[in-house]
Amino acid sequence: MLDNRNSTVLLERWRNGNFATENIRDPFNNNAPFASGVIPASRISPVAQKFQERFYPLPNFGNTAIFGNPNYRTQSTRAFDPNTYWTMRFGHRFSQKHFVFGRYIWNRSHSRGYDNSLPAFGQRWQTRDTRGVNTSYTATISSTMVNEARWGYAWNDNPRHGPLMGQEVLRSLGIAGDLAPGVPDLPGVLQVAFTGLAITATSQTPWRHPGFLNFAQQFQDQLSWFHGKHNIKMGVLGGRTLYQDQNMPAALFGNLNFSTRYSNHAYADFLLGIPTSAQRAAPALFQERTRWDWNFFVTDEWKVRPNLTLNLGLRYEIHPPWEESTGRQSMFDVATGRIVIPNGATSLVSPLMPRGYVEIVEASAAGFPDKTLIRADRNNFAPRIGLDWRPLGNNTVIRAGFGIFSDVVPRQVNAGGSPFVVDEPTFTNELPNPTLFLPRIFPNSVAGPATVTLPAGNRLDLRDPYSMQYNFTIEHQRWATGFRASYIGTNTRQGQWGYNYNQPLPSTTPFVDNARPFPRYPGITYQTNGAGHQYHSLTLEAERRWTNGLAYQASWVWARDIGDLERGESPENAFDRA
Repeated sequence: MLDNRNSTVLLERWRNGNFATENIRDPFNNNAPFASGVIPASRISPVAQKFQERFYPLPNFGNTAIFGNPNYRTQSTRAFDPNTYWTMRFGHRFSQKHFVFGRYIWNRSHSRGYDNSLPAFGQRWQTRDTRGVNTSYTATISSTMVNEARWGYAWNDNPRHGPLMGQEVLRSLGIAGDLAPGVPDLPGVLQVAFTGLAITATSQTPWRHPGFLNFAQQFQDQLSWFHGKHNIKMGVLGGRTLYQDQNMPAALFGNLNFSTRYSNHAYADFLLGIPTSAQRAAPALFQERTRWDWNFFVTDEWKVRPNLTLNLGLRYEIHPPWEESTGRQSMFDVATGRIVIPNGATSLVSPLMPRGYVEIVEASAAGFPDKTLIRADRNNFAPRIGLDWRPLGNNTVIRAGFGIFSDVVPRQVNAGGSPFVVDEPTFTNELPNPTLFLPRIFPNSVAGPATVTLPAGNRLDLRDPYSMQYNFTIEHQRWATGFRASYIGTNTRQGQWGYNYNQPLPSTTPFVDNARPFPRYPGITYQTNGAGHQYHSLTLEAERRWTNGLAYQASWVWARDIGDLERGESPENAFDRA
């Protein structure tokens, strides 16, 4: 494959400190202009010299004497990204009463494009693997009773990382240390960007292993019993879902930004080794969450009379909240103003968490569930009823139905974030006397964060949203034409939505003086129930088929759909969802 790579690099004369037409000034000489607009070679940072030699080639497109975007073009070849797919199925009948079936799916796809338009960056490594298994065992117990057991799983992992190794890049530039504690030797790069200057920044795909891994297993057992006018089905459906992820932050090996802050030109500031701001990030924590779900059901298709069939059913579902294997889950308790974490997780709190800013307590002390922090909703009873009735003969039929359907994925609380991971605030170099210079990419000592982002709060007994679906249809055949009139409705109840619990009431009072529930804290997202949705529709249809193959169908629909907030959405005004 041939990839076009277009980027923007610095002018050749800038590499040697020549800014004769850019009006640069010397920040250490009372902002006086540099002689002839040239930075002396002795003043150019050795780190900056090594950096530009490694990452920025000379411009080769357009007028290379004038800065333009883009001004460097190249083409790079790479191997084709294969996508491999395998599937296998089997079936075996042991006897007339016993039969097994199975299917296995294997897929691997690659995405190995160049990770940056700059030629110094090679190809990204990214391989997505998916697996799927489905098995069943059918047993005929008697002429009126059949049992079917099923088990299957779906597995997906999409890890990836960039081509360069972060520690190697820093060593080659003459930079040592200055990273957050515990940074491993992983793929990464020092990120350098220029404000107001379109030079292509150095960046690459962060290391992510595993990459949003999901492993969902499901098993089901269903018994079917045919008895007189009844066709009864009952069973249980269970599932287990595993989620794993570890996505390193982009600033793991440092992030520097240069602007016109000191010399009046972003790249001149870079050559002088004076960043405007610097950032570093702690390694991301490995996340591993699991949840179970259980579903029990029974349904009866009852042939009441030759012209009347009823379908009656009841389903009960329970979806316990997620559990985190390391205990790194947290939630803000709006009743007490404290952060609640699972029992035994106190030792895992980040040492950068500012002391005295917010109290952190374990679940038992706060009266919260030990591992999940929120309670499971055990109220998910879902009746279903269906009707098929021909009161006036075979030319007219009335159909109707009603059912309740619960959301199958429970709300998850904050995992792997505050207070277990707290990043240091971005450092801004002082003006007019900077204190941070290359080869340092972060100051030796910097004040810890005075405030931190607080985890979201959740209603302790958060309900699973559910929808009600209902319909009524009359069908009639006349003049060799079928006519249908249908009403279809659906709604959502107990919808989950979030709002800023710490938002002051709207008023003309200045924000800084307006009363808030927790004056010391920033915005606090609080998840609760109460959002909803309603849909109504009327459909009129006519359909006819002729013996010569010609057919027509005409329909008219009137519908009204209204709702306030979808799951997880937040209103601008916490006190008015409209």
